Amino acid sequence: MDQVEPAYKVLSISMQCKLLGISRSQYYYEPCSQQDEKDFNLLVKIKEVQIEHPYYGYRRIWKNFCVD
Repeated sequence: MDQVEPAYKVLSISMQCKLLGISRSQYYYEPCSQQDEKDFNLLVKIKEVQIEHPYYGYRRIWKNFCVD
C-alpha cells in the first residue's frame, strides 16, 4: 500500500486506511513466503503416502521420507 504513509503523523494509519477505503489488515498484509510453499508441497506428499498406506502412523510416514 504505497498510498498510506506511516511517517505522516497528522493522520494515523487507521485513519488513512479508512479514507482510502481499505482495512488495516490489507495494509499490513504480507504475501506468503517460499517456506509456506515448501510446507504445502510436503503436506501434499504426506497426504499421498497416507492415501496409499492409510494404516501408516506418523512415525512410519516420517521414516518413509527419511529413507528417500
